[in-house]
Amino acid sequence: MNNNTNLGQRIRQLRMRNKLSMEELADKLNELYPNEDGTKPFGKGKISKWEAGKVDPAFSKVAKVSEFFNVSIDYLSGYEDRQRFPVIEIPVYSDYNITKSTMSHEYKYISNNLFYSNDNLFYLNKDDTTYLIDKDLELKNGNTALCLIKNNKNIDIYKANIYSSNILLTTEDGKQDLYKFDEIEVIGVIVSKEINMI
Repeated sequence: MNNNTNLGQRIRQLRMRNKLSMEELADKLNELYPNEDGTKPFGKGKISKWEAGKVDPAFSKVAKVSEFFNVSIDYLSGYEDRQRFPVIEIPVYSDYNITKSTMSHEYKYISNNLFYSNDNLFYLNKDDTTYLIDKDLELKNGNTALCLIKNNKNIDIYKANIYSSNILLTTEDGKQDLYKFDEIEVIGVIVSKEINMI
């Protein structure tokens, strides 16, 4: 076993990397892996004890946690230092009109994990920037997203500031407009962006 990383530390690293609290991790594990009688096998307290190294989880729990994070049991246990994810193929589009005709017949490849599916993701090339967009993420205050303004059919990338029943959309060049939620359609939330250097 790697002297620097134990099972509890690895669980904590994966939980933090995926931006989950202990309670959120327990809820997701319970949803995916309930006991046969319907009781919840995972709890915040158990996860806290695992991460602190006070209690070692049963092998069946280790197997479920490794499946959830899509890592090998050896990686989770600290026997391997490299995390292995299968790779998924993501289509790249060259236009806001996300159709087969605007697909650039190019693909990018990313590591797959439980939180992304190639059915939800696509890349969009705009000017000198490539955006990775997730169609299934919920738009939250401060997110940047690809949105359609319904009345003028304008599609652009906006930063969203949400105010009760209104949403303030700001373009990348700083132009702002206030809309009601039913006046826009969120096509997808920007997960990452990269500047294409010449």
